[in-house]
Amino acid sequence: MKHLLKRLLPMVLVLTVCVGMLSSLSFSASAATVNYVYSGKYIYNWGTRGTLATFLSPNAEDFYEDNGVTYDELASYSGSSSISSVPSSALYKKLQTLMKNAQTHETSYGETRYQYCYTDCENSGSPKTISSFYSGAAIGPKWDSGDTWNREHVWPNSKGDASGNGENDIMMLRPTAVSENSSRGNKAFGKSSGYFNPNSKNSKYDLRGDVARICLYVYVRWGNTTKMWGSSGVMESKAVLLEWMEADPVDTWELGRNDSVEAITGTRNVFVDYPELAFLLFGADIPADYDSPSGEGSGNAPVNTTTTTTTTRNNNTTTTTVNTTTTTTGRNDDSVTTTTTTAVNNTTTTTTTTDRNDDSVSTTTTTSGKPGMTTTSATNASTEPGKENLPPFVWIGGGAAILVIAAGLAIWYFAFYRKKKQAKIEG
Repeated sequence: MKHLLKRLLPMVLVLTVCVGMLSSLSFSASAATVNYVYSGKYIYNWGTRGTLATFLSPNAEDFYEDNGVTYDELASYSGSSSISSVPSSALYKKLQTLMKNAQTHETSYGETRYQYCYTDCENSGSPKTISSFYSGAAIGPKWDSGDTWNREHVWPNSKGDASGNGENDIMMLRPTAVSENSSRGNKAFGKSSGYFNPNSKNSKYDLRGDVARICLYVYVRWGNTTKMWGSSGVMESKAVLLEWMEADPVDTWELGRNDSVEAITGTRNVFVDYPELAFLLFGADIPADYDSPSGEGSGNAPVNTTTTTTTTRNNNTTTTTVNTTTTTTGRNDDSVTTTTTTAVNNTTTTTTTTDRNDDSVSTTTTTSGKPGMTTTSATNASTEPGKENLPPFVWIGGGAAILVIAAGLAIWYFAFYRKKKQAKIEG
């Protein structure tokens, strides 16, 4: 048995080396792991304040997959650079429908008191305290009838939602220390005199992006479009909102809270998962190298063009109208996706082309219009992002090389090393 183990040991070492070399031929990006901590149906906020979110959480990915939408699809809808036209834009309507239809429960004002220990803790409830929204001070977690902490309407009650139960939505209703809540009152957020700076109560965390994304959520989900802007609204201006969105990107605490709130209400704040959509909603370009959980990066707002051609022949007039919408999105992995939708009279053709940094290009074309006419074709489909397209000969050649090395080592052992060792013993 002792001699058998000695013979097997070199072979095991050879196989180990071969397996290691084979695995090195695979190129893949490792996904971030989130360890959810549950208490019944509730999920503890796993994030940390001030830690940049550079990935979408598993629950976020599942949400959009379950609702049958992708970022590329959402980004293909048009917003508007005109404030008055945004609520009637295709992107606004699409996002409102998504968040509204996904919601399965509307929180009451009373129940939120006992849910903040999950949604507004840090690091999955370690320590088991609530982080006060504006300052980050440890409060709670038990409700003390408002003696030391209460609930802050980020969108003030006096500027309430247009319909529904928005004023009690836990997505917007945040726990704060009593002194922080009273100092804000119902002032609109902004930079100018008379507006409330959300960073005035702390020097540790940047809250500007947080409040911008919350206000956007209420603006779209609950349709409160009349009280959004100016001192009589909740945000000084569109320019300030987009400036704050860029200056204060999403942290893992926001993303973790989105997971926790979804476990309660069934819906999410899309502007936390995809903050790029805020810029597209207002007809603005996404900032270059923009940090976001989705990693979708920079891109341009959809460009719309309409061409009408009228042809007259032998007293017969034919009018052809072509509407074209083009969206170009650059991701943080240096890939570029271009979506072009062309409508010619009653026929619509949508072409999506993705050019990734591994030199692969995938193109999908869908044509529809006439009854029963829907065709889809795809060409040059690439691997999923983060993996390389290796030619077959690389895999075959690499595997053959490994087998040759393994065979050579085995021959050397049995033909020379073992024979030499045996001769030494006999001598």
